[in-house]
Amino acid sequence: MLLKIAIAIAILKVYIKNAENIFFLIVDEVARLHSENQRRLKNFANESGFRIIFVTPEPVFADPEVLLYYKFEKRGEKFRVIALNR
Repeated sequence: MLLKIAIAIAILKVYIKNAENIFFLIVDEVARLHSENQRRLKNFANESGFRIIFVTPEPVFADPEVLLYYKFEKRGEKFRVIALNR
């Protein structure tokens, strides 16, 4: 999984060289990756000009200063975003 993401970032990097906007990558099921690999992936994405959003049903990265955790909740027609560690 980590190698596939790194290859995708390398390919996408070619297309954003002249872009003025920030590009976000969304990585689902990040709980499959060890926390050290999550850190390395985040750093690699940032160095390549991307920001990264990890999606997982359970928080797995131990350092709340590095990643922010949010809970998304929908009740009826109302949608809420709840910051869990800020």
